[in-house]
Amino acid sequence: MKKLFTTLLLTSASLMGYAQVWIDVTDKYVTNPRFDNNDYKTGWLGDQFSANNPKGNAEHYNKNYDTYQNLTGLTPGKYRVSVSAFYRMGDANNDYSTWKSGNYRSSMKAKLYVTTTSGTKTVAITPASEEKYDQQPATGSWSEVKDNNGGNDWGWGWGGGWGWNPSYYIPNNMEAANYAFKDGKYVNTISCEVGADGQLTIGIKKESKLDNDWTCLDNWKVEYMGSTDDIAGGIIINEIMPANVDVYLDPSFNYGSWVELYNPTDVGFTLGGLYVTDDPQNLTKHRLIEDYGTLPAGGFAILNFEHFEIYTKPSYRQIDDKLDCDGGKIIISDGKKVLAEQEYPAAIARTSYARTEDGGETWARNGNPSPGASNQTSGKFAEIQLDAPVVDKDARVFSGSMQVTVSIPEGATLRYTTDGTAPTLTNGKVSSTGVFTVNKTTCYRFRLFKDGYLPSMVATRTYIYKDKEYPLPIISVVTDDKNLNSEEYGVFVRGKNGRKGGDPNADPANWNMDWDRPVSFEYITDKNECVVSQECDLTMCGGWSRAWTPHSFKLKAGKAYDFQTSLLHNSSIINPTTKIKRCKFATVVTMCRPTLVVLEIRLAVASGMPSYNRLLPVVVWTLTIRSGSLCMCS
Repeated sequence: MKKLFTTLLLTSASLMGYAQVWIDVTDKYVTNPRFDNNDYKTGWLGDQFSANNPKGNAEHYNKNYDTYQNLTGLTPGKYRVSVSAFYRMGDANNDYSTWKSGNYRSSMKAKLYVTTTSGTKTVAITPASEEKYDQQPATGSWSEVKDNNGGNDWGWGWGGGWGWNPSYYIPNNMEAANYAFKDGKYVNTISCEVGADGQLTIGIKKESKLDNDWTCLDNWKVEYMGSTDDIAGGIIINEIMPANVDVYLDPSFNYGSWVELYNPTDVGFTLGGLYVTDDPQNLTKHRLIEDYGTLPAGGFAILNFEHFEIYTKPSYRQIDDKLDCDGGKIIISDGKKVLAEQEYPAAIARTSYARTEDGGETWARNGNPSPGASNQTSGKFAEIQLDAPVVDKDARVFSGSMQVTVSIPEGATLRYTTDGTAPTLTNGKVSSTGVFTVNKTTCYRFRLFKDGYLPSMVATRTYIYKDKEYPLPIISVVTDDKNLNSEEYGVFVRGKNGRKGGDPNADPANWNMDWDRPVSFEYITDKNECVVSQECDLTMCGGWSRAWTPHSFKLKAGKAYDFQTSLLHNSSIINPTTKIKRCKFATVVTMCRPTLVVLEIRLAVASGMPSYNRLLPVVVWTLTIRSGSLCMCS
């Protein structure tokens, strides 16, 4: 691993102690804890749950209740009981106004409770407005609530945008509640000690009501405070991928490195509080946050690396480090004792290093990585990678009609795309001849597959139809259109998963995120010769200017792309001895039409190399070809 940065210095060990861990015993003792298949009756005693169009959850509406389960046979000791649930204090507007007043304790009627031989403990269930949304999610029905304070609050309002008297949103049906629960909201927790009789009652109750009040819940969990000895053999490092490129989009909306864990036992447990490191002399290098997640019995969990930042919850969960593309070691520990460790070799792009059977002894490279799924059902294992496709014509400008031929080795399959995505076993078309007739601007991406071999590198070729003169060099950047324009993770749009930027009055936007996006970069000279064709990262850049159209971005070389660690190294626009690590495009791309703009290319020179050619301004023509890919002609 290569250390990126550290935001927190841990000065003491976990309060639980090094050798303790929460062990998930839910499925061993609780019947129907997640209301699977919309079954909200089985196992639950007392007042029956109800449901109006449930989504794997249950509810009580406008009534008092006491619904519970009696658990027996538990190991004596400390337990933690949790449930995803909210209580709406009356109708939505009453809930929000009551919550906002700050004087709502007496209105929190719904309780989560546990009973042991020591007695009963209760905790109030979270009010619906306590974890409200600033923007209305697209899934489910939501109640809009507003501040009625004479215009004294500033926030998200007016149907979107920051303003006076902001609007907020709380769930209004079971589908919206399910969305919020999956989003990690409304988790209620209570701890207790189970005595020698091994008995524990878990439940929710409400003894008085408010008109139109509502309790909705899901995901009961019971955990036992055990030691790491109790989970011996429960953590197996199953698959490792330092050079993800574009295979797996992690929770931070990036294609970072990752490690898959497998639990072959019948006991699940939480990963929070455990440690991840590459250094056997520093077992406490990275501590997983308390709510990192669970490694379920017989299941998988993913450790996500890189792109750690404090701005968003998914990114805060990333491990602030990255796997080493040169190869290395990954270690899981409780801070003192190693629970699992594994060495891994130098990376191959889009290829993982995995056990050929889940939990087995044999490791091999996997050409079809399977994060969070079984290796033996998904894996395509081999050690030798096919050579990249040989294409008889490089990227270029052409006239009329042109024939392109791609060599297909014996026994191999050629797959290709024209929408900017990388060909995979399930994506793209198959060409049996390798012959293509090109009569319009097209961005091809080619890749070879063959049983017993790892898939080849992706070869990209941009062919630009000459419908006008291009007197200056051309830059082509090709990628999946979703990487640029998806509302979820596109870096050229405002979207819905970004943060606020330099302008405090502007809405949050995806373009403010420091996300990396995989692209293919080609440089065609004014003599119509392609002198650079390689994959690299595209990242947004600038401060306030990120919101301006056209957007600014930079291209970054890196080891994840088959160790191509510099850009433009064969280009005639710079001294041939200069190695370029990053290329910053300060003004780029006007969509769908040619426009005369100024392109400022800032070249970040590798350490120790000559410092000339650091800034090269040129006047360029830019052209975007919208076929799922992006082409810039300069």
